[in-house]
Amino acid sequence: MVKYLTTDLAINLGTANTVVYTRRQGVVAHEPSVVAMQERLNGSRVALHVGQAAKAMIGRTSEQVSIVRPLHEGVVADCDLAHMMLQHCLEKAGSRKMKMLHSLRFVFGIPAQCTTIERRAVIEAARAAGARGVYLIYEPLAVALGEGLDIREPYGRMIVDIGGGTTNVSVISVGGLVYNKTLLQGGEAMDEAIIAALRRKYHLDIGIQTAEQLKIELGNVLPHCTPQRLQIEGTDVAAHTPCLQEVTSHDIRDALIDGIHTIIDAMREVMGQTPPELLADIAEGGVLLTGGASLFDGLDSYMREHLGVPVYRANNPMTNTAIGAAQALDDPALEAYLTTRP
Repeated sequence: MVKYLTTDLAINLGTANTVVYTRRQGVVAHEPSVVAMQERLNGSRVALHVGQAAKAMIGRTSEQVSIVRPLHEGVVADCDLAHMMLQHCLEKAGSRKMKMLHSLRFVFGIPAQCTTIERRAVIEAARAAGARGVYLIYEPLAVALGEGLDIREPYGRMIVDIGGGTTNVSVISVGGLVYNKTLLQGGEAMDEAIIAALRRKYHLDIGIQTAEQLKIELGNVLPHCTPQRLQIEGTDVAAHTPCLQEVTSHDIRDALIDGIHTIIDAMREVMGQTPPELLADIAEGGVLLTGGASLFDGLDSYMREHLGVPVYRANNPMTNTAIGAAQALDDPALEAYLTTRP
């Protein structure tokens, strides 16, 4: 039996993952933002797989197949691939008869630093997918809404969103952005740091998927915790042969800690640019930590220790942008925080 999407869609097109959410059904699609492309003999390219199936091919392809991401550093880098990613997620969500999309409105969370050209790319990708109306909302506002916060209050809130490609440190108040700083430091940079650290320490080469697994399973920034251990497969750099290596959570901490301090320094810088009244609000209400790369153990308490303000984890760090965007589209009182213009 074919399922139909007959409600508005909130979409978070992320560098690492794409999330589709409806107020009626919740999360209806959550897929890696990855496309596997094959080059034909005539020079043209064709998509082999999209989403999870494409991600499973990373590190296992021939020269004729490349793994590409429609988004780079949080914004659309290729409209055609972004359109393909959207179509795939909509099919996953149940809309297999694409004519149904013409009755839908899409709302997207967009990064605070998004340019007019980058906004237009999102709108074009949505229209190519058949959206009747396309709306945009700044991600920090959507995150706050998705966590149940009232963004209309004259109250300062700091949101630190550690995504796949970037980290955004934002201060919001009265439904607007007071200050934002973007770092090219996210989950992908952390994976690369793990690869480099294991190569230095163990003379071991691993792939990006193994690095991501280590980050998820062993990621911990607390210096004195009992180490966890995981045996992984890699390549001996000197012998060029397969080998097994036990890796500990301390190894992963050593790999990640410099990047974490880069984020902490950015948070401190943003606090220095924040008006005193709003900074007092942040000292009282704390910093909201969100994003898929914020999940490893001890990060909130480590930041709290170094900044002297409360830091708490989001309840829905992977999906709150889409949840909040859907709420904004559904509530007339929040209409002012949406835009239809690039």
